[in-house]
Amino acid sequence: MKSLPLALVCLALALSQPAHAQDSPVETPPLGGDPVDAAVPDDPAAQEGDEADESDQFTFWPGISDNNTRTMSSRIVTDGFKIYEFTMRRSRNDDAGVKRTTDQVMETTVRTGMGPKMELSIGFAGFLSEEIDDRTTPKMNNSGHGDLRLGGKIQLMNDEETGVTAALYADVSLPTGSRSVSSRRVDPRVGITFTKPVKYEGIVRTFGSLGVSWISDHYSADGDVDTLSQLDYSLGVGVAGFTAEFYGDASLSRNGGPRNTIRVGGSTIYESNAGNLQSTLYGAWGVSEDANDWEYGIAFSFWRDPHEAIPDVKGAGEPADQ
Repeated sequence: MKSLPLALVCLALALSQPAHAQDSPVETPPLGGDPVDAAVPDDPAAQEGDEADESDQFTFWPGISDNNTRTMSSRIVTDGFKIYEFTMRRSRNDDAGVKRTTDQVMETTVRTGMGPKMELSIGFAGFLSEEIDDRTTPKMNNSGHGDLRLGGKIQLMNDEETGVTAALYADVSLPTGSRSVSSRRVDPRVGITFTKPVKYEGIVRTFGSLGVSWISDHYSADGDVDTLSQLDYSLGVGVAGFTAEFYGDASLSRNGGPRNTIRVGGSTIYESNAGNLQSTLYGAWGVSEDANDWEYGIAFSFWRDPHEAIPDVKGAGEPADQ
């Protein structure tokens, strides 16, 4: 995992480059909403210049993927389009004299639109390595490939007037991973996620989610693997591509107390003729006893078409003014 900090440094250098203003015509948004024809310059020479500019540029508008915040996106991938998402992270939990360091590499999700109000997804937890150090015995290491996850989202609201969006999400993990890191059970989760623009046509926005998930407990008192439930929640605010978020979970039947965390991050989208690459860098810090002490990570999302990277943050079929 020595390459992870190096990757973070490289991304930081890339983000330090000046961003170019985006003045390209708005094409079909990659998330839910009807295609919208934007005004095209009357001067053919000016239009050619715009096309040349859009081949290599950055934008810091709100991200469109599920992995740029802990809260799942409330928008649905447009019918027929796909978004590919990849995440790498490291976390640390030092509790009751036992230090756990977990590395997760190449967590992958593919989302595809299956109609005007629905998307499906398939995910792979990637490769995991957990180092356990109780400071009295030799360190232990559990590693292997993680489970698969199948899921989807249904759009519940996409209001043109207010720009408020909401979606119902549901997915389930399949115990296909290595025994040392697999949940060993079918673990479902279900919930609702929302986004509400606050100011400047969606540049400033609030977002959040509320749901229930079932998790497998490998450390139950009787030694069996129990599937227990918890309440998941999150609430955050975003300004363009930058976000601050509070998230956590509380026991419904699992052991332990609430696990609350504060997370901050930033995303930028690099647009080119080959497609769009969204990059996200984030850090998180636990604010309750049972939460991880800290976590940091890097995430990428890629889609080829349409080339327009900015979602219709004002509401369905009404892109934000350029």
